[in-house]
Amino acid sequence: MQRGLKIGLIVFLVVACLALGGLLLSRLVAAPAAALPSPSPVSTPIPTPTPAPTPTPSMYAFPAAGTVSVNGTDQVNELVDVRLYLPEVKVNMMYAGSDNFTGQPVYTKDLCLLQKHTLEKLKKAQALFAKDGYTLVIYDAYRPLSAQRILYDAMPNSSYIANPDRASNHNRGVAVDVTLMDAQGNLLEMPSEIDTFNITAHRDFPNIHQYEEGSDAYNALLKQYPDILSYPARSQTATDNMHYLTNIMQQCGFTTIRSEWWHFADSDAKQFPATDLDFQSVPMGTAPPELVPAPQSPSGNK
Repeated sequence: MQRGLKIGLIVFLVVACLALGGLLLSRLVAAPAAALPSPSPVSTPIPTPTPAPTPTPSMYAFPAAGTVSVNGTDQVNELVDVRLYLPEVKVNMMYAGSDNFTGQPVYTKDLCLLQKHTLEKLKKAQALFAKDGYTLVIYDAYRPLSAQRILYDAMPNSSYIANPDRASNHNRGVAVDVTLMDAQGNLLEMPSEIDTFNITAHRDFPNIHQYEEGSDAYNALLKQYPDILSYPARSQTATDNMHYLTNIMQQCGFTTIRSEWWHFADSDAKQFPATDLDFQSVPMGTAPPELVPAPQSPSGNK
């Protein structure tokens, strides 16, 4: 009898172990796999979208040339269509559309005009850029005084938008807002986007990270620019590209301002009057045969 009890106990233990093992196995199968730690994030450069080639316009602007009396002195006013006289460049007049800081069109027509005197200087600059495989991209040129008022009302900070009561060189048709693109149509890296209204757009944007935290130099920059730590340090590539653009523009007779790396004005700016040209009234016509632009390649070059 004792032998029977022992056999029964052994059978019971075997069955119990099998049952327990099955339960554990079912839980292991049903349990989700432990999550693997995420790999460290890797910065993936986002390629700049290739700008569409500037289409060859079928009609061009022909503003009336003449003189304007300013304080008793006659000043030449000879605005010309950049797309006609300098078809090599890429034109993207940001205030003719809604892709600008106001969120709406400011110009009543997509016209890119400059004083002919200024355009000749810009042609020299474009020729030098082209030798290195680059093309100018123009975001703004002549700006009517009435449009200047709209922009100033939206951003009343004369570091970025000139007070229309004193006029901007854009209102004279002697200033351009520009950047560069390469032969593949990619925009070059620059310190900031066009019309960025903070210190990252400044030519002399300082690198606070080169100083030890708490040092006199560090604290002085922090006092001068309280929000400087909210911006990343400027890359060397952006700095080099800005200097390259600036050096050639200055070589061709343009001046700069401290607060906007993209802004260049004709060094002879004061010879020309500030005007409020009505874009809708500007006569449009076909190009004279000797000025018909050649078709552009996808890169935006001739």
